[in-house]
Order: sequence, then structure tokens, then C-alpha cells
Amino acid sequence: MGEPLQRWRTNALEDGAVRSILVTGVQGVGKSTVVRAVGDVLGIESFNYADLMLRVDPGSWDRDDVANWSWNRRVALYDAVASLLPDLFGPRSRDMNRLVLLENHLSVVHRGRIRTFSRDRIGQYAPVALLVLEAEAATIARRRRADTTRSRPGGLPAEIESQQAVNRNEAMLVARRYGLPLAHVENESLTATVEEVVVWLRQVLGGVVRGEGEDR
Repeated sequence: MGEPLQRWRTNALEDGAVRSILVTGVQGVGKSTVVRAVGDVLGIESFNYADLMLRVDPGSWDRDDVANWSWNRRVALYDAVASLLPDLFGPRSRDMNRLVLLENHLSVVHRGRIRTFSRDRIGQYAPVALLVLEAEAATIARRRRADTTRSRPGGLPAEIESQQAVNRNEAMLVARRYGLPLAHVENESLTATVEEVVVWLRQVLGGVVRGEGEDR
């Protein structure tokens, strides 16, 4: 285990803080499905950043409306979510010491452009690991079209692959900056993906993550 993770395990026991496993990927790659499944296996609570945005601004809008906002409004709401983070990821009592899975984006397509967010913000999530989910661009486009719960364009495979390339670069920079273990996992089969993610998390976080039925 690397020194940053060993230091985290020691500090987590001392300050009782909540730490996050960041899960990112383009829209339609299957983040929510994978996060829920991994959380069920490991008994880890999960959060979607869009849900936190709705907590901060519970107005008459939904996730799909955000794509039509100005970039400044979008970033302002992302920043406003920071007001929740001290409670979610700040110092807690010892019996609240835990990990959470946090689903979020490193980049988004905004009005035809791939935009990234400030990497300074990542530290607010108290991250201990970074997982990037990927899939074949054609698969992602097909999943987007098949998802009747959301209103979003399917996207051309070339555009999807371009954003995945941006995510890879951003993930490398974030992992380097915060000393995080980084994994890129192909999500073509849910069962195989969940198994691979669970094995990886147990490897990089050691005894901190446990499976269902184990003492917590």
C-alpha cells in the first residue's frame, strides 16, 4: 500500500472523517448502475453529485435542464454544493467514520464543447481513490438512446470517444495531484465490471472495505 493511502488509513481513524471513492465517466457509461451495485456488495453508501445539486437548489428543474444553463450558472451551482461537503466529508464522530462512493463528472459537454471543472475542487471531496468507467463509444451512444428516464442526445461515437480521452487526461492529473490510486475499467458487462471494481478497491484500500456479511 502506498504512503498516501497508509497515511489516510491512520488519519481516518484519528479524525473520524468521511472519505470518498470518486467514480467518473461520460454520460451513459453506466456510472449510476455500477455505483449502486458496488455499494451493495461492499455496503458503502453512494451519492450522485446531481442529487446534491438538487439539495442545494430544489427548484423546478431536473438533471437534464442543466445542459441548457449558462456555464457560469452551472459552475455556480457546483460551487454551492461545496456548502454540503463539510457535513458529508468533514470531521465526524468516530462511529461515523466511513467511506462513500461519489459519482461525478471530470468533464461535460456544454453547448457542443467539452468543458472541465477546476481540479482544486476535487480536494473538497476528501478522495482516496479514483475510478474512471469507460465503454465502447457505440455502446454508450446506444445506452443513451435506450434510456427513457433521461432526455439527452445519443451523441456521435467520435464525440463520445473525444470526451473519454479528455476524462483519461483529467483523471491522470487529478490522481497525480492528490496521490490517488487510479483505475480505468471497461463497463461492457455489469457483472464483470462490478467484480473488477470490488477487487481493485479491496487491493488499494486494504481492510477498509468489506463485503456483505462481514463485520463492519
